[in-house]
Amino acid sequence: MNVGEAFSWAWNKFSKNAAPLIVATLIYGVVVGVLEGIIYTLALLLAPAPVSYYDSSGSGFSASYSAGFGFASFAVLALGGLVVFVVGGAIQSAYLGALLDIANGEQVAIGSFFKPRNVGSVLLGSLIVGVLVLIGYLLCLLPGVAVAIFTIFTTIFIVCHCCMASGTFSDPRFTKLRLPLVNVHKTRLSSLPLKRTAR
Repeated sequence: MNVGEAFSWAWNKFSKNAAPLIVATLIYGVVVGVLEGIIYTLALLLAPAPVSYYDSSGSGFSASYSAGFGFASFAVLALGGLVVFVVGGAIQSAYLGALLDIANGEQVAIGSFFKPRNVGSVLLGSLIVGVLVLIGYLLCLLPGVAVAIFTIFTTIFIVCHCCMASGTFSDPRFTKLRLPLVNVHKTRLSSLPLKRTAR
């Protein structure tokens, strides 16, 4: 498949499922925006009272203002970040699951984008990838970029594996996703030199 065929295939799938895709994307955008707004607002409300300093000398006048987050605000931000991470994982698993259904040739509805699949594994995979990317960035920029690129399909594979295990995919092409891994192991085993013992 060349680039033109890929764009044509993608546009065909989008045009047939435009309404569910657009509505689900807008709803998820609003949900995440409202959630982050609530978290940041709570952090601001729990921040220490601002302090203002005034200084006047002769005909001159100066003023300064200082404010910042306290322990409670940072605790809210940390807890809120955890909540956003979990909600984001659920959203990602549900959204990617619906996209895989579209790729499988199924006609999806808006509700198809709100069915989280294998959320625990998605969160665990995202956490592991995030830690590896962070370590790569701390060591040097390039290792972090390399890890991010090589693991870009981790979540998609997790959701796809869940769909295959549950029998969601009807297209036999998706069941072949496991074959390369199996063939690799068979090839490695067959290439091992085996010694036969005489009896």
